[in-house]
Amino acid sequence: MDVTCPICKKDLETVEHAILRCVSAKAVWAKWIDCPIRILDCSLDVTDLALNLMNQGTQSDLEKFFGVAWSIWYNRNQVVNEDCGAVAEHIWGLAIRLIEDFKEANSQIIKPKGTKDRAWKPPPKDVYLINVDGAIPAMEGNSGIEVIIRDWNNQVVAALSMPLSGRFAVEETEAIAMEQGIVLAKELGLNQIILEGDSMQTVQAICSKDVWGVAGHIIHGILQGMNGFNSAEARYICRNSNKIAHELAQQAKRSGEECKWIGVVPENLANLCRLEGI
Repeated sequence: MDVTCPICKKDLETVEHAILRCVSAKAVWAKWIDCPIRILDCSLDVTDLALNLMNQGTQSDLEKFFGVAWSIWYNRNQVVNEDCGAVAEHIWGLAIRLIEDFKEANSQIIKPKGTKDRAWKPPPKDVYLINVDGAIPAMEGNSGIEVIIRDWNNQVVAALSMPLSGRFAVEETEAIAMEQGIVLAKELGLNQIILEGDSMQTVQAICSKDVWGVAGHIIHGILQGMNGFNSAEARYICRNSNKIAHELAQQAKRSGEECKWIGVVPENLANLCRLEGI
């Protein structure tokens, strides 16, 4: 039985090597720019690193640590069992998205009976609400993004369903969706906008002007683009309240074709709008 690491094909494979020491694993951990402890070139095992994070980091840091560790191990199994694997950006992005999805699902379970997610609501008069979302393939294929712009009368002004040129990391895909929302709003000559997306990490990066992450260069472009409006803000909305954007992003990922609608609403989009009470 070959006990050599199936990724680097050099060192003896142990749990610590697979998750922490392998060059492939290190490339993923290098994406964690604001990690409160040193993981790269550290001699501690997984348990000791987790204990250090408990002492020096936050609960969110601990969640991220185990999420990334699982994502690295999952990719290792894909290489061994399916003869396919992902690059560091996608392994990192998968972990971040899984953590966000888990938190949202968990919030639904513990939510007091009778409370509801904030439903989609029209923006104030003369302000346009731009809902965006991104979708990434599980392993193969291209990412996709969607933009839908509605006015204060709940009317769809424009929509965009666009596949991307490759398989991007989650953070990049969600940020590109925001960026394309700004591009479409400028194309329409809008002056006051609100950007809404269901990626908490992307919205927080925009609001805190954090341009140091994986999608930092895209966040920087978003911030510059927002300065071109009379008023512009970004805010988070849960996925259950962002269903139209989510569905069209999945459509872009599946179809591989770009579609843009201005002033008209296709039948499938109209049906989704009716479900949201438009």
